[in-house]
Amino acid sequence: MSRWSLAGHLQRVTRPIDEASLLHTGRRQYGSPNAGLMEIECLIIFTVRSNPLYHAEEKVMGLDLVELAMAVEERFNITITDAEAEHATTPARLIDVVLSKVGSGAPASCRTGHAFYAVRRMFASDFGCKRKDVRPDTALEQIVPRAGRRRLWRQMQHELEARDWPGLVRPRWLVLVLSVFVCALLVAAVALFFRGLPLWIGLPLALCSWGAALLLTQPWCVEFPDGRRTVGQLAEFLVMAAPNLFKAQDAGWPRPDVAAVVRSITIETLGLKPGQYREDARFVEDLGGG
Repeated sequence: MSRWSLAGHLQRVTRPIDEASLLHTGRRQYGSPNAGLMEIECLIIFTVRSNPLYHAEEKVMGLDLVELAMAVEERFNITITDAEAEHATTPARLIDVVLSKVGSGAPASCRTGHAFYAVRRMFASDFGCKRKDVRPDTALEQIVPRAGRRRLWRQMQHELEARDWPGLVRPRWLVLVLSVFVCALLVAAVALFFRGLPLWIGLPLALCSWGAALLLTQPWCVEFPDGRRTVGQLAEFLVMAAPNLFKAQDAGWPRPDVAAVVRSITIETLGLKPGQYREDARFVEDLGGG
């Protein structure tokens, strides 16, 4: 179906629009070889929102929850139907939906263990490390050379087939220097204002200087972020970011593993603080999903 016939089809809809359902199923039903995924999604969103029947129902699922459902589908390599999505009004119910599709048996082996062994094999083959020297508590600083670390870090992401990957950060001393620098810029902007220089000139100059400082210090982003400083912590991240990469063929998914992944996705997608998350909380009423 072409983009124009899709738009005409959606405009002719005569019942209240469920944007979640269209986003959830439209990618499969209305796609064509000549239309990219992002184009289809944008067209559906634009067309639905331009329809006068949009918002006719108060309980229409928002885009945040659509993104949440799609993220869960991607992480577990499953398909969640519209009926299941409507039923999954809390994290606990969403976990039950996932378990019904991936199985809830005890795994044949620990996923974190699978991830750790994959990381260790990579270090042994690419960095020449002895397997016995790579343990869960081994600091990445010890085995990933600082020279060329940014390139090696990207290479590791490619070899581990990880879509999500922790970024390297600036050293603490440089973060402190940049913090002092931005404070000095703000003080200078205020001082120039009192000397007669308009703020609309001083503030843009300060912001441009700050942006230039960030750009110039990008090559110094060679430190490992907090929580990702050891081989074991990297393995734990990989399990959360791409759980199916390290799932044994005959393994089921125990509920704690599914719950941990759903919790991570929910907090990230809805922008929650960890303390706000509860499995019995309702996505819309309690967690602000819209």
